Amino acid sequence: MHNLLCAAFARLVRCKFFYIGLGAMVLMELYTLLTERYGLEQFNDGLEKAFFQYPMVVALLVPAFCGLFIGEEYSGGTLRNKIIAGVSRSRIYLANLLLCMFVALCFTLAAMLTGLAVGLPLTGGFHIEPGEGAAYVVCSLGVALSTAALATLLTMLIPHRAVGLVVSILLAFGLLFFGQYLFQALNQPAYTLPTERFFENGQMYFRVDYGGEEVPNPEYPRGVLRTVYQFLWYFLPYGQCFKVAFLQLGSVWMMLGGAALCILLSTGAGLLLFRRRDVR
Repeated sequence: MHNLLCAAFARLVRCKFFYIGLGAMVLMELYTLLTERYGLEQFNDGLEKAFFQYPMVVALLVPAFCGLFIGEEYSGGTLRNKIIAGVSRSRIYLANLLLCMFVALCFTLAAMLTGLAVGLPLTGGFHIEPGEGAAYVVCSLGVALSTAALATLLTMLIPHRAVGLVVSILLAFGLLFFGQYLFQALNQPAYTLPTERFFENGQMYFRVDYGGEEVPNPEYPRGVLRTVYQFLWYFLPYGQCFKVAFLQLGSVWMMLGGAALCILLSTGAGLLLFRRRDVR
C-alpha cells in the first residue's frame, strides 16, 4: 500500500488538472465573495452567507478529476500491470480512494483558505457561533470525502478514460440537480393558501386567496415519500452540499452519519465489484 500511495502521489504532483482544480476553487470562492459582498452589507449578513458555497463545486470537480486520473491508469495499462505484478485489487482500489479523498480535501481547503483570507477583511467576519461554524466546516469535509468515494466507485469500474470522464461529469450534474430537487421539495410548506389557476390571452396566471383558510400543499411530500427524500438528502453528498451552502445543516450527527454510510457502502460495493472486473 505504501508503494502504491507513493506512486500515486508522485503522479499527482505532475497532474495539471489537480492544479487547475485548485485554481478553480480559489476563483470560485473569490467570485462568490465579491458578487455577494454588497448583499451582505445591505442586509447586515455575516460571511457565512457566501462562504459555504464551495461544496457544490467540489461535488462537480472531484468526479472530473477521478475520471481523468484513474482513467489514465486504465488507458496507459498501468492498472493492468499492477495486477500482473501481483498487487491485490483491494489495495489498488483503496490507494486510489485515498488519493481521491486527499484531492477532494485539497479542493475544499483551497476554497476555505481563500474565503477566510479575502472574506474576513471584506465582510468583517461570521455572524454565527464558532461551534456552529465548525460544524459547517466539518460537514463540508464530509461532503468532499463522500463525493470522492462515489467518484472512485464509478471510475474504477469504467475501463475507458473518455467514457469514464463523460459519465462521471454527467452523473455529477444529474445528482446535483436531483439534490436541488430534494432541497426544494423538503422545504415546501405543509399548508398553503388556496390558489386558483386560470388562463388569459394564452398566458397562465395564479390567483391567491389571501383571505381563505390554508389547505394542504400538494407539492409537500408526505409519509413514506418524505422519509425516502430525507434519507437521500442526508445520504447523498449532492443533497448534503445544499444543506451546507444554504445554512440548513439540521442534525450534525445525521449529516456525518450519512456521509460515513455513503463512504462505507460505496467503498464496499466498489471493492466487491472491482474484484470481479475484467481488466484488460
